[in-house]
Amino acid sequence: MNLRVLTPKKQVQSQNKVLGIFDFWVRRHMPPCDIFHTWEYLEKSLQKAKTQGIQTILDIQMAPVLYVDGKPTPYQKAAYLKYPELIDYFIAPSEFTKDILLQLHIPEEKIFLVPFGVDTAIFRPTETKKEKFICMFAGTLCERKGTRLLLQAWEELNLQDAELVLCGNIKKEFRGTLHTYKNRLKNLRTTGSISENKLMREYQQASIFVFPSLVEGSAKVTYEALACGLPVVTTKNAGSVVEDGVSGYIIPDMDVQSIKEKMRYLYDNPQETIRIGKNARLRAEQYTWKHYGENIMELYERIKTCTR
Repeated sequence: MNLRVLTPKKQVQSQNKVLGIFDFWVRRHMPPCDIFHTWEYLEKSLQKAKTQGIQTILDIQMAPVLYVDGKPTPYQKAAYLKYPELIDYFIAPSEFTKDILLQLHIPEEKIFLVPFGVDTAIFRPTETKKEKFICMFAGTLCERKGTRLLLQAWEELNLQDAELVLCGNIKKEFRGTLHTYKNRLKNLRTTGSISENKLMREYQQASIFVFPSLVEGSAKVTYEALACGLPVVTTKNAGSVVEDGVSGYIIPDMDVQSIKEKMRYLYDNPQETIRIGKNARLRAEQYTWKHYGENIMELYERIKTCTR
């Protein structure tokens, strides 16, 4: 099967305009093909594909919900009502995302579950003994990713000889909250945006990874943490491949008490933390980017077979 990836040569600076311009560019340069697979809702390109009898796939990166209450907004419902006209199949990276699509009345036979992957050669454990208990978070520091809930849980636990490390950009509207906690917490460190190599070293130095996100598609940082041998404490909404009680813990969203309980347990039981960490690495090895690519190629073949 021949694949062609369309990417514009010039970068577009304005995020507000990028999709519209990219949609126009893709529509103009779309080659003859059997399947048109996009990670964005490119309406004009999808319209062109449908007029040419091309099968279309939309890859859902982020579960389409309003994170405050976990339900689709009326606007999102209206948008998805147009999808059956232009989109033949949907790819959901997690059960959480698939469930939201079903709530939006997308037929189940049109939804394929394909989790993301991780480069296990880059993200890997270290044998270096860890000197203290380090709880790590990676991702944009904001309300949606549950950063405030983690900070609240960390402050209330008040663990001794322990550190909370937050890696990632800070949303403008979250800066005040973070500043308040940094003034109160002496065992809190933030890195800002860092390179992949530095991020990998942070994973390797950490003891556990906590990611209490309210909405994701399937957070890649959870795969990276698993690959580095960290027990992952996260929510169903994060769309991870964590096995509850085996490679980490799945906790309810918006639940500070559950965050505290799991962090405290792993802090008090270092041997259990090591055991779960080993399971985490084994879990990550089942979800490499090679496996992801094979799953996508298998999906293409299934679609081609169905349309013959």
